[in-house]
Amino acid sequence: MRGFTLIETLLYIALLTTLLTSGITTAYQLLRSASTDSSQLESYDEAVFVLQKVRWVLSQTPNTTKILAPIANTHSSVLSIISQNGLYITVCTAQGQLRLYEGAHTAPACDDAAFVPLTHTQTKVSNFDAYQSQQQVRISITLNATTYTTTTYVP
Repeated sequence: MRGFTLIETLLYIALLTTLLTSGITTAYQLLRSASTDSSQLESYDEAVFVLQKVRWVLSQTPNTTKILAPIANTHSSVLSIISQNGLYITVCTAQGQLRLYEGAHTAPACDDAAFVPLTHTQTKVSNFDAYQSQQQVRISITLNATTYTTTTYVP
């Protein structure tokens, strides 16, 4: 008598099914975790870029008297300055994106075509807050449900 009995065959099939199921489940969880980590890293990179751009905008103003918005000791959803060379620079949100305007005249409405998007369409901007106090401006921005903050000192 060579070969396997019916019971042995059924046991081997059950064991193989269990091993394959656990292997597929583990692989799925690893791929899902990697996708989540990648999404969080992209959001962080986007936040670093945006905050660097905002710091650049603030570095273009010679002093706090050239900050048009926010005015001293107030919060604003718009950051607007007059640069050292007389250009108006404005950062605001529209359609879930952070947008930048740089021009010779005051900025139009934030959803105007003159604004350039600073964030990707996949990045959801749900909050942009600028606060000016004494010689500093604090920027808080929420990207994909995570809030990032920076403070820049202006002479």
